[in-house]
Amino acid sequence: MLAFLLSIPVRLLEEHVIKPRGRRWLRGQQKLQRPLSILLSTVLLALIVGFIIYAVIPSLVDSLHTLVIQAPALLEEIKALVRPYRDYAPELVDGIESLTIDWSAIERGITAFLRDDTREVAGSVISAAFSVFGRMFSMLFAVIIAFSAVSQKERLARQCKSLLYAALPEKRADRLLGMGRKVSGIFVSFITGQVLEAFILGSMVFVSMLIFRFPNVFAISALVMLMAFVPIIGAWVSAIVGAIMILASDGLGKALGFVMMIIILQQIEGNLIYPRVMGKRVGLPSLWVLVAITLGSGLMGVIGLLLFVPLFAVIYQLLREWVQARRAQRASGAATSVRAEPF
Repeated sequence: MLAFLLSIPVRLLEEHVIKPRGRRWLRGQQKLQRPLSILLSTVLLALIVGFIIYAVIPSLVDSLHTLVIQAPALLEEIKALVRPYRDYAPELVDGIESLTIDWSAIERGITAFLRDDTREVAGSVISAAFSVFGRMFSMLFAVIIAFSAVSQKERLARQCKSLLYAALPEKRADRLLGMGRKVSGIFVSFITGQVLEAFILGSMVFVSMLIFRFPNVFAISALVMLMAFVPIIGAWVSAIVGAIMILASDGLGKALGFVMMIIILQQIEGNLIYPRVMGKRVGLPSLWVLVAITLGSGLMGVIGLLLFVPLFAVIYQLLREWVQARRAQRASGAATSVRAEPF
């Protein structure tokens, strides 16, 4: 999977940036074309992720620190806001009125937890450290294998083709290779469409926040763009974190306004822009994109959201080709029978 994802920017760089240019492109430079593309793709990805993290995390930490300091005042502001609605929802208002923040009790609870469960905490930390180390070790090997596979993808492709033609009849091997190219193209289009969709949503949030003069514009829009790659959960996370950052700096009214704005933008993006962009990218009509999202989220959750749109696109393309072939076959058969009939 890593090799497949890495091969997308590598191929784009080889075709449009690091490509042969006349006679000056020597054989030694051709050998460096693939390593340079891989290196540049990795550096660009690291810069993008690092830039987003650098823009979001410091602002989030400052906002949380400010929110902790202002928590009592914010609680009083919420109580004052709901008091006029006591006649409509007395139980809810009374419950909010009874809320208190006892920082000393919270501190005592944390201290007791650390004192009483020191051994369990230490054991958990040690096991977690070994687990993280093991995952990092496995991830390192996965990255090494991915880089090796991308650097030798033509050789691997030739070996797979030789194996198919040696093990299967020629027509069946041709059919499998054609289907593999189609599946690969659809998944590549889906991934590039997701990148485009994240950029569109982040730009919409950025412009809207500038218009309504919300604080932390750049950090929140970068967070929204980053979390747009995580279906459903990412939208909620970005909305909640952005609301917390605005709540800490500009109060409850601005935070509620931001939540309303982000909900409206996400509805526009999810129901109008996303089906059109992804439908054009993967060759799937907007209706079936919505069906794929609904079925994928209901059956497999986040993984279903990621897989069902390109999967539906593959099924849709295969069905369309099969229908066209059957109709052409029947049309040719009907024409032959008409010509064979005597006058």
